[in-house]
Amino acid sequence: MFISSNSVVECNTATISQAAQYDTHHCISIGYRIFTWFLFVNVINEYAITGLAGPLLILLVMQTLTVVILILLILFKLMGKDYQAAVLSAGFGGFALGDTPTAIANMTAVTKANGPAP
Repeated sequence: MFISSNSVVECNTATISQAAQYDTHHCISIGYRIFTWFLFVNVINEYAITGLAGPLLILLVMQTLTVVILILLILFKLMGKDYQAAVLSAGFGGFALGDTPTAIANMTAVTKANGPAP
């Protein structure tokens, strides 16, 4: 739905065809608008953004090292140093460096290579 100066109009084909005075571009999702805005800003500020590549790379390396050290020195030992701990550590690594689908993909890769965890 979007709010116009006259009323609230739902964004579906029936109301768009009934309310001809409204343009269909009002029904574009907010995600698409944010995406195009970021794309526009990135094209304009291309030279400003390239200066951030070094610091972002340093942060990425530091995050990766911190997660690996945490998994090897603390997490794996706390979970019992067995195969199930290895699978869960792989999942934690995927979650810490990515998101839940990455964690599931990591655990699936470990269990496909070495068999299911008990």
